[in-house]
Amino acid sequence: MKLPRVLEREPLVDAVFEVRLNGASSSLADILPGALFTGMSRKPAISRLPPAEIPYPLRASDPALQFAPVSRLDLGQFLISVGDRNFVISCKLPYPKWPSGCNSG
Repeated sequence: MKLPRVLEREPLVDAVFEVRLNGASSSLADILPGALFTGMSRKPAISRLPPAEIPYPLRASDPALQFAPVSRLDLGQFLISVGDRNFVISCKLPYPKWPSGCNSG
C-alpha cells in the first residue's frame, strides 16, 4: 500500500515551537524583535499584543502572564511571537507539506 503525500483532511489544528527561558534578568521581548528585524532581508510586520499594555513588573510577578507574548512578527507563512521569557514560532494554515516545508528554510 502506497502512503499518500498529502492527506485529504488535515488533522493538525495548530503547529507551534516554543522556547522558554528561566531566570531571565531582562525582557526578551525588548531585545529579540529588534535583533530579528535587523537580520532579515524582507522586513516583517511587527505588532504589539494586548499583554504588552500590562506593566512589566506585573507580568513578571504573575505566573499566568510570565510567558504571555507581547509582540508578534508576521513573516507571511510563519509568525514569531515574543514574550518576556519565551518565543514561539507558529505556522499559518494551510500548513506547508513536507517537500515544500523542508526546502523553504
